[in-house]
Amino acid sequence: MSSGELDRTASAPAPVPIEKHPRLVGLLFCAFTSVCGYFFIWTPLEQAARHEPEVHVPSLQATGLFASMFALGFMLLVGGPRVAAAVKDSSGPENKTARVAIIIGVVVLGLALFAAVELRLAQLGYK
Repeated sequence: MSSGELDRTASAPAPVPIEKHPRLVGLLFCAFTSVCGYFFIWTPLEQAARHEPEVHVPSLQATGLFASMFALGFMLLVGGPRVAAAVKDSSGPENKTARVAIIIGVVVLGLALFAAVELRLAQLGYK
């Protein structure tokens, strides 16, 4: 095989399904959204509290997304396989109810954090 050819016998590792390792997926969600939340939420609020002349908010709408992703990751981390089954499989009325409750809870949490950050920035004189 020349150096320009690809080795077709080597295969890429299979993706980790959520139902096999829900707690690992939840931990990764929590870690990723915590880092993003620091830069997208905490840092701008800190700058506003110090009354800096310019506060850079990368995306105010992303605050809701990060809160929602963190909530889902936390539920996977704590609930493990039961939450993963409720999120993935909608067979049966109990799973549909759990799925709807999870979706509503995650969306409400995201909207609440979005509104709280926007309100706090407005209180500090930033819009």
